[in-house]
Amino acid sequence: MLDEAEGTNRAEISQEVIATIDEVTTTWEREAKGISGRQARMARMERAFPKLLAWLLAEMEKQHSERAFPVPTDHEWWRRTLRAVIADLEDEEQARPPIPETVRDLEGPPEKPLAVPAGDVVDLAQRTVIHCTMGQGVVADLRRYTLYSDQFSSCSPVVMFNEDTRLGGLFHYAAASTVQFGELADMYHRIEPTLIAVNRRAMPGTSGQEYDDYESLMRFFVHRLGVGEDRLVLIAEKSSSFAVSLDEQDEMQLTASRPSSSYYDVTHEKSSRMLNAEVALLVNLDAYSESFATER
Repeated sequence: MLDEAEGTNRAEISQEVIATIDEVTTTWEREAKGISGRQARMARMERAFPKLLAWLLAEMEKQHSERAFPVPTDHEWWRRTLRAVIADLEDEEQARPPIPETVRDLEGPPEKPLAVPAGDVVDLAQRTVIHCTMGQGVVADLRRYTLYSDQFSSCSPVVMFNEDTRLGGLFHYAAASTVQFGELADMYHRIEPTLIAVNRRAMPGTSGQEYDDYESLMRFFVHRLGVGEDRLVLIAEKSSSFAVSLDEQDEMQLTASRPSSSYYDVTHEKSSRMLNAEVALLVNLDAYSESFATER
């Protein structure tokens, strides 16, 4: 990986530095896979570049304060290295083999295309309910669709809403799995929410203490996306199902019950795509589990 960066001589870099760089770039590769498109990856990595460099140099000083070895501090060297990482990702994606037909057969028959309703506003009782599951999220105009997910236990519902456009989103966030931050960022930029709501859930941690995604989600929205804390609210109710809709007064409602309208089931979908011209489905395959999909 590092050999591909222009002007890099791996032999001149200590093994300690190489190990740390590889650890950092491996983490970044994993995160970058959550964002589609080379330009999006480049923009994300280069925005975080100064922080990455500062962290790495501090880590080098902490781990090897009594030993002298060369640490590359030239910003252009680092930029070339990150570009090489992105090139590796692109090559890997292009070389990825197609999904075997036997695997496709397990997905079940595809849902019929999601119809686009007539008119700007659809009566609440007539709105199609889009049903997603763990590792999935949906973005839609809440004047025309209702969003729904169930089987929440340790997972967290993440709700976004724009009071001006009436665009809303519901993401079924799998517990303790930050690989979904890429899809959450995608949803955030699609909606540009004026309100973000997160449920506080807990699950046993490896040290015997409870693990709570609420704090990590708050850090993600505040520190990584720059969301003002006045736009973040806590969903107090803990339920196994949540529906997001607009009521008759055009106010966003989050209800802990299953709507009675007709359903459009996307729980078998394993990739992000547009369900029609105006509704987006976001899927993180690392967090998705077909065991949560609706039985057919």
